[in-house]
Amino acid sequence: MLYLFCGADELARTEALRAVKAAIPADVADLNVTILDGRKLKLEPF
Repeated sequence: MLYLFCGADELARTEALRAVKAAIPADVADLNVTILDGRKLKLEPF
């Protein structure tokens, strides 16, 4: 599953991300969650 949060309303994005994180059981979150910051992400060709 892929979630993409974007838009000008930073508060709404933050709250939506917090809700998704809260729904994931803590014992599996480290194994199943990857967070990428689009502001710092650089896509390079393979």
